[in-house]
Amino acid sequence: MKRLAWFVLAGLLLSSLVLGGCSGGGDKVRIATDATWPPFEFVNEQTKEIEGFDIDLMKAIAEEADLDIEFINVAWDPLLAGMANCQYDAAISAMSITEDRKEKMLFSDPYFFAGQIITVHIDNTDITSKHDLSGKVVGAQIGTAGSFEVEKIGGATLRTYDDIGLVQGAVADTFEFQRV
Repeated sequence: MKRLAWFVLAGLLLSSLVLGGCSGGGDKVRIATDATWPPFEFVNEQTKEIEGFDIDLMKAIAEEADLDIEFINVAWDPLLAGMANCQYDAAISAMSITEDRKEKMLFSDPYFFAGQIITVHIDNTDITSKHDLSGKVVGAQIGTAGSFEVEKIGGATLRTYDDIGLVQGAVADTFEFQRV
C-alpha cells in the first residue's frame, strides 16, 4: 500500500510538472534522457530500446497517471538546454539536484541518493581518496555532479567529456572501478 501511495504521489508530481510547465498540449509527454548511465538508463544492445531503473520508474508513473510518454535519448548538455527551452516536457536521467538547476527546473522529491566515486587504472596505487587528486588532471562528464565535485578540489585540473564512457575510456583501455 505504501508503494502504491508513493507511485500515485510521484504521478501527481510529474503531472503537475508536465502539464503546468512546458507541455505544448500534445498527446504524448516527451521525456528526455541521456541513456549512458547504467543501471539508471541505457540502450539495450539487442533490442535497441532504452531501459533501466529510471525508465521503469517513469513508465510506472506514466501508467499510474494515465500518461502517454515518449522517451527521447539525447546527450547530457542538450538535455539540460532542451529542458530550459521547453523542448521536452520532463527529464529523467540520473540527475542530481543542484541549487543552479533548481533555479531553472522543478524537481520531484529525490528517489535516489548518489555519491561520487573515483575511477583509476587498476595499477594506480597513488590515489586512494579525493585528497590525492590535487595536482592531477581529473576527467568527468561535463555539467554533472562529478564535474562540480572536481571543481571543489584545490589544485585539481578538470577535463570534461561529453559522456561518461569517454571519461572511462580516457582512464585506460582496461580499467576497474575502485571505490576510494
